[in-house]
Amino acid sequence: MKTVFITGTGRCGTTILRKILARHNQIVALPFESRFLIDPDGVVDLYESFSRSWSPFLADTRIKRFERLLKRLSKRTLMGMAGLALAKMINKNHVYFQPPAYARLNLGAYNENIMQHATAMKNEMGIDVFNGSWYGNVESGINPSINYCPPLKQADLAGILGRFVENVMGPVLAAAQAEYWCEDSPLSILSARSLLEILPQAKFVHIYRDPRDVTASYRKQSWAPGSTKTAVRFYKDVMRQINAAKKDLPPGTLYELSLEALLENQVLKLQEICSFLGLGDSVDGMNLGHGNCGRWQTEFSDDEKAFLQKELHEFL
Repeated sequence: MKTVFITGTGRCGTTILRKILARHNQIVALPFESRFLIDPDGVVDLYESFSRSWSPFLADTRIKRFERLLKRLSKRTLMGMAGLALAKMINKNHVYFQPPAYARLNLGAYNENIMQHATAMKNEMGIDVFNGSWYGNVESGINPSINYCPPLKQADLAGILGRFVENVMGPVLAAAQAEYWCEDSPLSILSARSLLEILPQAKFVHIYRDPRDVTASYRKQSWAPGSTKTAVRFYKDVMRQINAAKKDLPPGTLYELSLEALLENQVLKLQEICSFLGLGDSVDGMNLGHGNCGRWQTEFSDDEKAFLQKELHEFL
């Protein structure tokens, strides 16, 4: 399955680039990050955890957590929507209330058979489900069950999970008559090795941005540090891991560009990306304005600017 992952540190232009590429008639993208690949308990987590260690009870827990994630992603609930409304009222400049996990998403609107595909995946893994319970059972209630999954070879599991992803996203591609699924999970490159084993045709587009602007944007996000010092540390750690992950990528699987270069010359950069993906035609750009470039110059004090220059020197 041909997949292009738009990746970066977050707050670096991944969403902008996804929206542009989705205008190409051979690229389809969901209007949100799918989350079922690289989030905790997702496809990559399941794959890597089986590679590290196995026991009947570890396998049972991993499968149950994976299914729980899929159920949360598959549909919106009244409780979730109420939680979102409450969070919007309460959370202004600080996160005081956390709504139910993934309440904003509705992956099931694009494929209503996700849980059936999960059942087919379990069958491929050779899983038997029986009535029972153990001390660490993540279920509670009536008629608890245990998934018995035998040890699996890494290559076999990669193939099974790859087919699961194709079953979930294949209908979306087919409906759009597109060649590529475009996923803008920013930190996907940190899982590149596993993703390429599961989806061998995947490619990565890494978009980066002036780290001072990224740091300024981090401070406004609920998922990132609010203090300048910690935001800088956050950025440096993520970027160093990205640079390390890039070294393991096979030739021809990575294209890099800066947000500033995209804003300066959309036509050229979009032509290069389409060529990298093997698409004959390019895609029309969008009016992006200045993309908030240089925001750090007005959002930081002089002392903070000096701190940024010193701490982010290797990335400037």
